[in-house]
Amino acid sequence: MAVTERGIEDYLGTLLKVVLNEALITNVDASDDSRANEVVLGKPTTERRQPKVVSIWIHHPLSLSKDMDEDVDGRRSSGDPNWWPSEMGADRYGMERIIGAIQINIREQLEYSDALQIISSLKRRTVKALDTDARLKVNLTDDFDFTMIKFETFQAAGVDSGGQRTSIHNEWVSWRAYVSKPKCA
Repeated sequence: MAVTERGIEDYLGTLLKVVLNEALITNVDASDDSRANEVVLGKPTTERRQPKVVSIWIHHPLSLSKDMDEDVDGRRSSGDPNWWPSEMGADRYGMERIIGAIQINIREQLEYSDALQIISSLKRRTVKALDTDARLKVNLTDDFDFTMIKFETFQAAGVDSGGQRTSIHNEWVSWRAYVSKPKCA
């Protein structure tokens, strides 16, 4: 079988799964009610009946309408859009943005107060892991010379509970990655 070259999305998805497995399962005491049961890439299938499942979406499945221009454009709060590192040789036209999400699902029926405690703990652990893990702070290069130079979480208006009615059993953590494209000759 031929070896397939890997794109940045594949590398990033694999890395996110490792980071979240450690933060939400491996490094959490087995007796902790907010310990996740499984971390998966994409939508959990019906065969996975675990009570607490965290799904990694490389492309955000929800509509991010409000504040989307600011979020996707990557402007900092100061409003300065020209903050790409010059040592990467990046400019506004040599960049791609990948907008993804982490979906946290509690599939068991719980009282509101119990569900709130578990889902908020899972969400905060997820945000902390994504924003502080050293493996997401270094440049990540794929087989096509695309390089992820920045990864961060952000708050997308209206999508925390799925963009529909409020549900305490389902939360979203939005993230974005900035990828430098190789210069074309």
